[in-house]
Amino acid sequence: MRPFSSPGMTYSHTSIVDLSCEEMFHIVNDVESYPEFISFCNAGRLDQMHADGYTASIEFNLGKFSKHITTRNFVSPYSSVSMRLVSGPFKRMNGTWTFSELGEKKCQVNLEVEYEFSNRATALALGPFTKTLPKVMLESFKSEAKRRCRNQQLANRS
Repeated sequence: MRPFSSPGMTYSHTSIVDLSCEEMFHIVNDVESYPEFISFCNAGRLDQMHADGYTASIEFNLGKFSKHITTRNFVSPYSSVSMRLVSGPFKRMNGTWTFSELGEKKCQVNLEVEYEFSNRATALALGPFTKTLPKVMLESFKSEAKRRCRNQQLANRS
């Protein structure tokens, strides 16, 4: 039997949100709140802080599959978060969130994810989902940004 070989895949998605880069940066780094607004995320945990970022883990469900992923995240405050796989269902995975200010309370957010599956079973199970992952993730974060913006506006009226 031939060894499994998975070609590397890269996907990205960009969106504009009505929050500052600083506010979006904080939402992306609030890993522990992910289960509140990402439908397939069961748990988010901050594992360890580092001088240049942090290590975090999330658990997610995709249909019958429950997977756990840990990443080492390098932060450049308010402009980017780069993720590197520590453990999970991939042979290799890197991702980058970038935030570009478009004016007061408006920024462009991009999520790019590059990965390679560790085995054929994982590729078959997760392959269709991972193609849309950046868009689904970014839309979840965009919805959370809108919710927080509404809450902030309501608080300011009080």
